[in-house]
Amino acid sequence: ENHYRNVGKVAVEIDGKSFAVAEPYRRILTVESADVLAKDSTGNPALTVNSYGKGKVVFFNAAIERNAPLAGWPVYAVAAKMAGVARKVTRTNPLLGLTEHPVGDGETIVVAINYSSERMEDRLSVSGVVDKVWRGDVTQDAIWLEANEAAVFRIR
Repeated sequence: ENHYRNVGKVAVEIDGKSFAVAEPYRRILTVESADVLAKDSTGNPALTVNSYGKGKVVFFNAAIERNAPLAGWPVYAVAAKMAGVARKVTRTNPLLGLTEHPVGDGETIVVAINYSSERMEDRLSVSGVVDKVWRGDVTQDAIWLEANEAAVFRIR
């Protein structure tokens, strides 16, 4: 029995966000006990979750880092949500990378990177107050960054 097929580029939609995945061969999945969270444009399961021991396993049916390193962020968002990860800052543009670094006393340092080759303006949703900006143009609800630039700011 053949468990792989060559389908070329397929689309995957997760939480209303669509992105393309291109693999030379894709695994043909038969779901037995997992929940299917998303299917690709051929109807094959693309994102599944299943109980494992005391936790859960989230499986994406492609090498996301090779195929959709920036556009595939909804896969990571689903996994983070299932793990109970709560972000202090969210954005709308997937080309704006955000890392959060808790430093104690309710403070978090945020590093934002514009991964695009164009100037960017994006809306932010911040849990807390942006009280200090060391680099970049950041307000409580927006950020402006030149191409490939970064911002560093603190939330309390």
